[in-house]
Amino acid sequence: MLQGSKVNETPPNVLAISPGIREAYLLKEEFRNIFEKIKDVEQAKRFLEVWILKAQKTDSRYLAKFVKTLRNTMFIK
Repeated sequence: MLQGSKVNETPPNVLAISPGIREAYLLKEEFRNIFEKIKDVEQAKRFLEVWILKAQKTDSRYLAKFVKTLRNTMFIK
């Protein structure tokens, strides 16, 4: 771990160097915000559906698998 860094911080230079890491990080933050900040279930579902569309546009097989799991467990089509 880097000296003086917090566990949940991502060094800005890493995000600038790797577009893939930046994209994954931003999707992760958006996903977290959906569950932490949106209290209305229907609104959260709508935001999650948009998030899923963004995740599907990436070439990440890991995100594709995660989206499949979300759909199977959260009844999202």
